[in-house]
Amino acid sequence: MTELRVGQFSVGIGLLMGAVELIYVGQTMALALSLGQMVLLAVVALGLNAILALLVGQFCAILLSAIPSANAHYTTLETRGLTLCVWILSCWMILPIAFRAYTDGLLPQALVLSSFTFIFAGFTWTNAGYWLRKEYQEEGTRYSWKKLSVRLSLLLSAIGIFLGVNRTYGTANAIQSDPDILLITIDTLRRDHISAYHTDPSEAPVQTPEIDALANEGLLFWDAVTPIPETLPAHAAIMTGRHPAMAQVLSNGHPLAGNRYTTLAQFFESEGYGTAAFVSSYALDSKGGLDRGFQLYDDQFMPYLDGASELQLIRYGLRGLMRYGSPAWFPWLLERPAEQTIARATHWLNTYSERPAFLWVHLFEPHAPYEPHGLSGFNENGLPGHPVIDHRHILENEDSVDYTETLQSQLRRLYQEEVAYIDQQVGELVRKVRNRPVDRDTLVVITADHGEMLGEHSIMFHHLSLFEPAIQVPLIVIPIKGDKKQGVVEQPVRLMDLYNTIIGQAGFPFVNNTHSMDVIKFIGDDTFKGYGVFLLGRDRAGIELGNLFGYRSKTENTGKSFKYIHEPDRQKHWLFSLSEDSNETLNIAELQPEIFQQLKQITAQNRSDVPALAPKVNGAEIEALRSLGYVE
Repeated sequence: MTELRVGQFSVGIGLLMGAVELIYVGQTMALALSLGQMVLLAVVALGLNAILALLVGQFCAILLSAIPSANAHYTTLETRGLTLCVWILSCWMILPIAFRAYTDGLLPQALVLSSFTFIFAGFTWTNAGYWLRKEYQEEGTRYSWKKLSVRLSLLLSAIGIFLGVNRTYGTANAIQSDPDILLITIDTLRRDHISAYHTDPSEAPVQTPEIDALANEGLLFWDAVTPIPETLPAHAAIMTGRHPAMAQVLSNGHPLAGNRYTTLAQFFESEGYGTAAFVSSYALDSKGGLDRGFQLYDDQFMPYLDGASELQLIRYGLRGLMRYGSPAWFPWLLERPAEQTIARATHWLNTYSERPAFLWVHLFEPHAPYEPHGLSGFNENGLPGHPVIDHRHILENEDSVDYTETLQSQLRRLYQEEVAYIDQQVGELVRKVRNRPVDRDTLVVITADHGEMLGEHSIMFHHLSLFEPAIQVPLIVIPIKGDKKQGVVEQPVRLMDLYNTIIGQAGFPFVNNTHSMDVIKFIGDDTFKGYGVFLLGRDRAGIELGNLFGYRSKTENTGKSFKYIHEPDRQKHWLFSLSEDSNETLNIAELQPEIFQQLKQITAQNRSDVPALAPKVNGAEIEALRSLGYVE
C-alpha cells in the first residue's frame, strides 16, 4: 500500500515538474508557436513528466521498502520515498542545465544550480513528513495533494503557455530604411551543376534557370572556396568570419565554443534587426552553437508537435534512439524538406518581422541520400517515395555496394534532379521575400557549404577530400538597389569573406579581428588578386580520422592557381596546377619544387594553429551523423 501511495503522490510532483519545464521552455526556446501548439505541448509535457514521476516514485518506494526499517511508521517510509523521488527528478531536470553553465565557464552558477537538488529534497522531507503525519493523526485532511498539485500545475502551465505565445520573434529597432538580408545556404551543391558557371550554360549537367536569373542580377563569384567541406564548420566560417580551425569547429559535432566570437546574427541583433534561422539538417542543430543571436532558430523536424524536442525526456529519448537504434529508420528526425523550411521561413517573415530582418534559410536536398522529386525530364529516377534506386539503402550497406558504371550514372542523375529541384525552391523563396508589401531593399546571398564528389578520384558520392568538386562552391551576391554592381568576379574568395561582405552591404562599418574581407569593395580594383585559403578535410567518413591539410593560392608573379595537399597518416603530398590541370590529375610536386616548398611551409604554419585535440563527439551524434553519411 505504501508503494502505491508514493507512486500516486509522485504523479503530482511530475505534473508540477512538467509545468515548470513548460515555463522554462516557453522562456528559452527559439521557436514561434501558436496558442494551439503551446497547449498541445503543455499536455505532452505534463503527461510525460507525470508518467516519469510515477515510475521513479514506484521505484523509490520499492527500493526503500526492501531496506529494513525497525519501527518505522508508514508515513515515514512514504516521506523517505517521496524525498528520494524528488531528489532524483531534481537531478534529472537541473544537472543538465548546471552542466551547460559549467561548460560555459560559469562555475559559481553551476554550483548554485546543483545545490537546488538538495534544497528541493530537504523541502520535500520537511513538508511531506508534516503533511502525511497530519493526515494520519486527523484521519484525513481538508487539503488534498492530488487536487492541489493538479490546480497548481494548470496555473503554472497557463503561465508557460502565455510566455511561449507572447515571445517576440522579430520585433526590432532597426531603421525602417535598412535593407532586409536573405542568406540562402544550400547543402552539398556543386558549383559546376549551376549552369551560370558554364561559359555555355547548355553544357551544364543540369539547367538551373532560377539561380541563373538571380546571378544575372548581381555578382557571380567564379572561384569561391570553403575552408572545410563539412556542413557545420563551413557555416561557422560564414557566421563568424573566421577560419573554422581558429574557432575549433573542426567537424560536424564540434560546437562553436563559448561566446568568444560575435556571429552575424549577434551583430545584426545588436543593430536592431529581427533575426531568424530555418535549417534543414541535424548537422546544424542548435547544439552546434550557431543559434547565437537568432531570436528564432527553427531546427525542429518532428512532425505534428513543434517544440517537442525541447522537452528533456523526448530530447534524451531521441538521443538514445540515435545511439542504440538506427536514425535511418526515422529520417524526419535528421532532415526537413525544402518546402517546409521555406514555408516556415516566409511565415515568420510575414508575421513577425515588422522591421528589417536578417533571415538565414538552409536547404538540404542535394545532400545524400539523393531522392527523386518527380520533375519533368527525370522520369528515369522514379517518383517521390518510389525511387528506381534506393540511395538511402545504398548508404546503409555501402561496404557491400559495387559502384558499377551504371549505378554511378543513376546516382549522378538523381543528384542532378536534386539540384534542379532546389533551383526551383530557391526561386520560389526569393520571390516570396521580394513580393512582401514593404518599402525597403533586400540583399540576397546564395551559396553552398561545400560541393560533392560524384566518382572523381574514385570517391563515390561523398564530399570527402580536398579536391575541387568538394571545396569549390557557388556564390552569388545580389547587392541592394543602391549598388548596381553586376557581372562575374574571377578572383578567388572564401566563405569567411561573407561576414564582412554582408555587413558592408548592409551599410555598417568593417568589423576587425576576423579573417573576413568585404570582397565587393575590391571589385574593379586591379590590385585585388583574391585570397589564398588554408584547407582542412578528411579522406574517409570518420570523426577525427584521415585528416587532410592543404593550401590553395595564386602565385604573385604568374597569377596561376596552385593547390597543395598533405595527408599526414600516409605521409603523402600533392601539388596541382589548377590553372592548367583543373581535374587535378597530375602531381607536380617534383616539377615545381619552389612552389611546393612554399605552400608546404604555409600549410605547416597554419596547421600549428589547429587544436591538437578536437572536442569529443557523443555517441548519439555520431550515429545521427553516420546516417547522413558523415561517419563510417
